[in-house]
Amino acid sequence: MERSRRPGTLLALLGAALPALLIGASPARPDEVVLENGDRIHGQVVRMVEGRLVVRTDYADEVRIAKRRVRELTVDEPVDVKLRSGEMLKGRLYTTADGRWRIESNAARPALAVDPSEVEAINPPPPEWHGNAMLAASRQGGAAVSHSVALLGEAVRRGEENRTTIKALFDYEEGGGEVFSRRVYVQVKNDYFYAQKFYAYVDSEQFSDQPQGLNFRTLSGVGAGWQFVERPDLKFRLEAGASYNGESLVSENNLNSVSGQLGAAFDWAPARWVRLGEQITVWPSLTESHVLGRNEAYLAVPLDERWDLRLSSIVDYDSRPPGDRRRADALWLLGLSYRF
Repeated sequence: MERSRRPGTLLALLGAALPALLIGASPARPDEVVLENGDRIHGQVVRMVEGRLVVRTDYADEVRIAKRRVRELTVDEPVDVKLRSGEMLKGRLYTTADGRWRIESNAARPALAVDPSEVEAINPPPPEWHGNAMLAASRQGGAAVSHSVALLGEAVRRGEENRTTIKALFDYEEGGGEVFSRRVYVQVKNDYFYAQKFYAYVDSEQFSDQPQGLNFRTLSGVGAGWQFVERPDLKFRLEAGASYNGESLVSENNLNSVSGQLGAAFDWAPARWVRLGEQITVWPSLTESHVLGRNEAYLAVPLDERWDLRLSSIVDYDSRPPGDRRRADALWLLGLSYRF
């Protein structure tokens, strides 16, 4: 008798399992966006940046919706969610009964419900390099220079936790058959943000100007910084740390020392037609009476979306310069700058 009941039992098990298998194989339901006027949009939430939600649909390709027009949002597939605090979360997203956005990450992390205004982006794009490259006529100090040209540039990539900065300068000046300056400068710096406004940095700068008696100077520092403001129109930061300084001079012994490193920088666009900025760094030696300093400032007038007319000044200070070199060495540059 038991043998005769086995086929029926197997059929019953298959009948119970088949709906579950079909449900598991069915495609995920589309995301849903409910607008403030009650309209519903079904599709795939692609991203949300700068207050615009992008939904890919089968009937209208990509639809862009102002975030403020969204009343309800349901996203079943996990997405990357960036909060205004800088925190990154990954999970499903939907609107609760009280109008908050609930982010369900995984079983190990409890769900988080936040006000929609606290969500800065959904699936934000990876960080890109931005900066400028400049070809300029230059003038150093007060000397009358007949031939001078400079190439300089800066590139910055700002991610969620890291900000990488690369700077470079090449300046060549001669007059009367004499080379006044052949300056090469390179800086590589990385800031790691362990909090929204605070970061630790690693910095390396290389500088050379043989006609001025300096084979090379290396400044390698570590420290901490406070990003007081970081907006598209205004940035301001303060830094403090320590640095190893090494110098190779043309006619004197090499110098090595440990110093402090203090810095401040701001970048400000008070109007659409002008932008200005300044960065000051001071290296006071901790082992001897020796101070190095650097001041970079600029004034830029946009000509169009990519090009600026730019005036820059770079002042290098050395309290104990090699040979008969001046303590303060100023370089002025005027030229066209390309923004990317």
